[in-house]
Amino acid sequence: MITTEETRKLKVHLKTNYIKDVLKELENKNITSKSGDTYSDTYISAVLNGRKENLDIEDAIFKVYQKRVYEFNKREKEKNILLSK
Repeated sequence: MITTEETRKLKVHLKTNYIKDVLKELENKNITSKSGDTYSDTYISAVLNGRKENLDIEDAIFKVYQKRVYEFNKREKEKNILLSK
């Protein structure tokens, strides 16, 4: 289960529109609910906020977070290179 502290850290880079990316991650891994449907936005949000526990969704959230941190760092590095000239 994602803790309150983890939620705070994750939200720094996830910001808005993360659910769409989490759903893509789940779709790429063919992960669905028990009934075979995609997970709802509300359920994914509940997992991020520590109200529900679902390891597949948590893994997808961390994957999206990892990608966003990588992109952020890449942008920052490029920005610093440009501004140092």
